[in-house]
Amino acid sequence: HELRKTRDTPGIAMSGFGSDEDVRSSRSAGFAEHLTKPINYRTLEEAIQRVGARCEGAAAAR
Repeated sequence: HELRKTRDTPGIAMSGFGSDEDVRSSRSAGFAEHLTKPINYRTLEEAIQRVGARCEGAAAAR
């Protein structure tokens, strides 16, 4: 099943909504990060680096 192949692929939510509840909803939906628009490139780059570091750590633990 294709969905199972990507189940562990982290996602970064990008939304115009940024309340605590919006962030919690993104996390409970499986997103690793929640960014609120407008998003600058530096913020996006930092989020990608954080997610990448977590993925590397999880892969090393396997």
